[in-house]
Amino acid sequence: MNDSYHFIKQLNEFNYQFQPSINQQQIAEFATMSFLDNQENIIFIGSPGVGKTDLLIGLGIEACRQDVRTYLLIVMN
Repeated sequence: MNDSYHFIKQLNEFNYQFQPSINQQQIAEFATMSFLDNQENIIFIGSPGVGKTDLLIGLGIEACRQDVRTYLLIVMN
């Protein structure tokens, strides 16, 4: 299985029922890009398959819509 291939998903396509521990309100706050005003970064850390990459891709798409340049770095062991 190749874990390096991901489908591009927008935030409204993320299945929060699949991973109920993810705070949907916090993700919506991230989507406002207000963390950039505070010069903060977002880093998601967790087990494989919980939705980190899908959420970050969705946030990246939203950032591009708001004319924010993005960079996604996926680090594997």
